[in-house]
Amino acid sequence: MKRIYYGGITGFILILLNVVYVCAYMGGRLSSTDISVYDMYRNSDFEYGWNLLYTKKNKLIDDSLFLKYKFAYNKHIRSKLIYNPEYVAGVFYFPHIFTMKTNLDTESVILSAFRTRQRFLYNRFLINDLVIESSIGLNFGGNPKKAFINDYTYGAFTYLQLDYGLGYLKSIYADYNLKLGFSDIFRNSAYLPVDIFRNTELETGVVSDNIDIIYAYPLVFELQKDNYPYQDKRLEIGLKKDMKNYRIKFENIYQQKKNWHSLMVNKKVQAYNLEGYVSKAQKEISGGLNISWNFDIQSYNPYMTRDNVKNELHNFAYTSGRHTLPANIADYSIEQLQGAINTPQQAEEYTYNYLSYSNDHNGFAGLSTMYDPVNVFGNKRGNCTEQARLQAYLLADNGYDLRIVGHIGYRWAHAVLFYKDFITGHWKAFDNTEGKEYYSEGDTIKELQDIVYPGWFSMVVKDKNAKGLYQIDSETRWYIQDWFNRQ
Repeated sequence: MKRIYYGGITGFILILLNVVYVCAYMGGRLSSTDISVYDMYRNSDFEYGWNLLYTKKNKLIDDSLFLKYKFAYNKHIRSKLIYNPEYVAGVFYFPHIFTMKTNLDTESVILSAFRTRQRFLYNRFLINDLVIESSIGLNFGGNPKKAFINDYTYGAFTYLQLDYGLGYLKSIYADYNLKLGFSDIFRNSAYLPVDIFRNTELETGVVSDNIDIIYAYPLVFELQKDNYPYQDKRLEIGLKKDMKNYRIKFENIYQQKKNWHSLMVNKKVQAYNLEGYVSKAQKEISGGLNISWNFDIQSYNPYMTRDNVKNELHNFAYTSGRHTLPANIADYSIEQLQGAINTPQQAEEYTYNYLSYSNDHNGFAGLSTMYDPVNVFGNKRGNCTEQARLQAYLLADNGYDLRIVGHIGYRWAHAVLFYKDFITGHWKAFDNTEGKEYYSEGDTIKELQDIVYPGWFSMVVKDKNAKGLYQIDSETRWYIQDWFNRQ
């Protein structure tokens, strides 16, 4: 490995330190950092190499190490049609990840993952300057020492995704180009039973060598990411400038609820590339350093902030039934039971005291099949999703706004019923299989989820019939996925 001259690094780091100081002076705190090293070879036909990342992002993945190896190639099927298969293998070391949903005990673990993406690119189809792109990708991973059925970590890494897009680029003046784009993504949900979620987006704007102005408008928005800038309606303004041996890029993203601003500085020192970034989102400041050789590095998403992982343990009001139901309720028909159950507390009391847990539809068996409420009532058993669905069925005629929320974390997956309180208008929840009613409440489902189930990777919000409405990936999950999937 060749030596990097000290003087080149000094000037590079001084720029970043000055930017950090300015951001801090403007109000904020340094919330996350990462350091990345690449060794990648790329030409027009092949790409291969490795990437090592050290990250300090949040309590789940602080001081973690990620390593991946990538191989991809291009094959020209016809003059305008390119086939681009890609294969990536990764290893992830987490020194202190949460192990259970009921406390914040941690353990160190090594996980592995594999990704393949089969991509097709077609240029100038019907209309000049129109590019059509389509791909299908499969991600799979988890703890190699554990059986698939017993390790819910696989749910954090495993999914199937289909996407396609149309892009149109037309010169309008000098080096300024009009850009029009359409993208469509389909992905299976992270929680059972499997739903198919979709994101569809339009974008338009003007791009050039030094400035990009893009307006993006989502049409369908079912795959969401917590605290992520490139979603919802937004205006993106990017400024790029070459100054001597430096490549400087400013990026600003404006949305209705939150704005993001970032500065990236790239410097070439002999055969190496150094890139650093500093970003500011509200009062959260993030920073990172990337080192690469053999090719120009691909920048990190600079907007990762510290995940909202709570220190508090679960706060719950009850651990057993409260004996407010009739003594002979076990003999009721399901119609009689509907008439007797009027509150979420009564629904929780019934399921906890009169139902047993079933794993009939956990794992592969639950991909598409679940017991319906009548079956759960008749069998007096069901898994957490099935019991929550029975609770929603019993409360359906009482005017409550109900959601079944399933989530995955490290080595756990669980579903509970959320409901909106009539008086406060806040969301509340109770755990049907553990007999807990939580004291905490939230203005949104996601806010309450952060409190009662800290450390979740992904949550799927379903209606009362367990039909998926949308999915939210935590900062932890999308950060890992973005790094692993980066082209």
